Amino acid sequence: EVGDKVYGMQDTMRWGSYAERIAISAANVRPMPANLSFEEAASLPMVYETAWMGLVDMAMTRPGELVLVHAGAGGVGSAAVQLARALGAHVAATCSTDAIDFVRGLGASVVVDYKQQDFTRVLNNVDVTFDPIGGQTNLNSYGVMRRGGRMCVVLREDKLEIEHSARLCAEHGVTRLVVAFEQRGDVLDYIRPLFEQGKLKPVVRKVLPLAEVREAHRASDAGSARGKVVLKVR
Repeated sequence: EVGDKVYGMQDTMRWGSYAERIAISAANVRPMPANLSFEEAASLPMVYETAWMGLVDMAMTRPGELVLVHAGAGGVGSAAVQLARALGAHVAATCSTDAIDFVRGLGASVVVDYKQQDFTRVLNNVDVTFDPIGGQTNLNSYGVMRRGGRMCVVLREDKLEIEHSARLCAEHGVTRLVVAFEQRGDVLDYIRPLFEQGKLKPVVRKVLPLAEVREAHRASDAGSARGKVVLKVR
C-alpha cells in the first residue's frame, strides 16, 4: 500500500537504480524487514536472492551438512555464510587474515585464512560448496568434497572452471550447479522474518552519497571487501 516501506530489485535488463524515482515491477518488491533501515534493506536483495537460489533451491542444503563458502566476507559470501547457518548447516568459510573474526561472527565454525592456509589441508567431506570466486580455487574445491556433494558455482565466464568442471565432477562424484541470478520477490518474503528474528543481519560496509558514485564502485571492486557498499540517492 502507499506509505509502506519496501525493498526489492530493479529488473536486471533495465537501468535506473541510481535515480531518485524508478518504475519497478511489483513482483520484485516486498515489505522490508521492520527492524532495518532503508540503507540496510537495500543491501540485501541481490546477495540473498543469489545465496538462496544456490543453497536452498538448487543444493537443497539440509541441517547438519557441511557447507564451504568461499570469499565469506564479501557481499554474496557473507549472505551465504549466514543463510547456511540459519538452515542448520555447519559452515566453513575462506577469507583474508583481517576478516577472520568478522566471518566467524557471521556463523562460520571453521574459518580458513587463504593467505596463510591451504583450505584443502583443513577441510574434507564437504557436502555443499558455494563458490563466487572460480579459477583455481574452484578446481581445488572438488578434492575436499564427499561423493554426492553439490558444487554451487555463481555464474561467470570462467574458462578454467568450465574447461575442467565435467572431468572433476566425474572424478569426485560431485554435481555442479550453476547459480544464474534472477529476480525472486518470494525470497524477500522468506528472509524478512529471519532478519526480524535476528537470525540474519545486514552487512553494510559503507554508505556513500550519490555524488561519490565513483568511490563507491572503486570500493566495491577492491579485494577483501566486507559486505556491501550502498549508495544513498537522496
